[in-house]
Amino acid sequence: MSVTESLDIPGDGNVSCFTAEQLHQLLRQLNIPEDTLSVWYELHVDGKAFAEMTNDQLATYNVALPLVMYFRDRSRLHVLTRL
Repeated sequence: MSVTESLDIPGDGNVSCFTAEQLHQLLRQLNIPEDTLSVWYELHVDGKAFAEMTNDQLATYNVALPLVMYFRDRSRLHVLTRL
């Protein structure tokens, strides 16, 4: 994804369909540390993988912030109800 490409954030907060690149761009806008973004990008963490993360996993990466958890929780609802 190019830096000039805009990112549409869903009104319901569900980012489970985001690609790894889109999630990376969103988290960068939320000022998530670059080292965490690099690790997640290398691991190909996309919206679905992000939605499946636990509170402990977010805390391990030092991203258990209210806004990050908001997006994870809204995405998690959609991922878990599709099972």
